[in-house]
Amino acid sequence: MRLVEIRSMAGIVIHVAEVAKTASNPLREAVSEAYRARAYLGGACLAGSNLEGINLEGISLDGACLDQATLTGARLRGASFANASFREAYLDGADLAVAQLRGACLTHARLVDACLDDASLAYANLARCQLA
Repeated sequence: MRLVEIRSMAGIVIHVAEVAKTASNPLREAVSEAYRARAYLGGACLAGSNLEGINLEGISLDGACLDQATLTGARLRGASFANASFREAYLDGADLAVAQLRGACLTHARLVDACLDDASLAYANLARCQLA
């Protein structure tokens, strides 16, 4: 086993997870463990991470940086991403129903076939966002 840190944008450790040394995607395992532990990950820096298909339903990632992250097919129903950044992120097929994306930056993000039913997008920046 090894320890994987999830850090804030300021570089402060906000969660430490113990993952298998053989894990092919240690950060994904750390995020999943944090979710199961109901840890608060607001402000987390997850830029460029591969979180394809991950289940984070109802999580709070307010103010998090997910720029260029891969969240294809992720289950994010009811999650809170207020003021989070998803610049150039891949969210194709993601379930964002009832998600809070108030003030989020989705510039150049891909949301092809994503479910946004009843999602809150007030003040979100959708400039050059690909929805279809």
